[in-house]
Amino acid sequence: MKKSINILAFALILIFSVSSVYADNNEKTSSEFKKYFEQALTHDSFYAHDQKGTDITNTIKLISNFSGTDAVYEFMKTNSVSFGYTAEVRYPCNNNDNNLRAVDETVVASDTTYVLDTDTKGRFTKEWVTKLIGVYYLDGKTGLVKKAKSPHLYLETANFGSAFSPYIDDISTTATVIDESYAKFTASYHMYATLEMPIGKLPIGFKIDFNGHEHTFTDTH
Repeated sequence: MKKSINILAFALILIFSVSSVYADNNEKTSSEFKKYFEQALTHDSFYAHDQKGTDITNTIKLISNFSGTDAVYEFMKTNSVSFGYTAEVRYPCNNNDNNLRAVDETVVASDTTYVLDTDTKGRFTKEWVTKLIGVYYLDGKTGLVKKAKSPHLYLETANFGSAFSPYIDDISTTATVIDESYAKFTASYHMYATLEMPIGKLPIGFKIDFNGHEHTFTDTH
């Protein structure tokens, strides 16, 4: 009981601290952020992670409930948080593939993640959304996951502004079946942008590094 009270107290202190920071910050919250955050919250599969991959979903929900979307945005800018949601669609399998003869259901799972991050030199903070789409197959008799295909990563949107040309590179993807019960999809990538116009002493074509990132999710049938 005492531990629960301490956790709640910490969460409330964090909420009020974020609210205070936002009150002193006149920068407008990104409309792109608001759109994706409000959309993600409508899904039961909503999640949020810090830069180390730690699950902070409940913290983000508490900040949103008590202090609003603007406070969540300020918290994300300070702590390099990402959030997203998972969705899936199922299709009956035609069983024409000899390797999948025992399988009669195909599941297409997608995970959408919003990222807000600053480049390696600390000059620019930008936002983007990636979508990771994976396919796995279920055994019609047992319902177990029999196979998963390597996923595809897409840069769904990148709100960098007209001076930047954003792109993802160095993409690597994997798919893993866990205990025949889960399909885990992972993509690692590097986010870059080149300048379309000079900014200060930085010339046209200058390459800006927005760090390496990992987009991963696990889907259960």
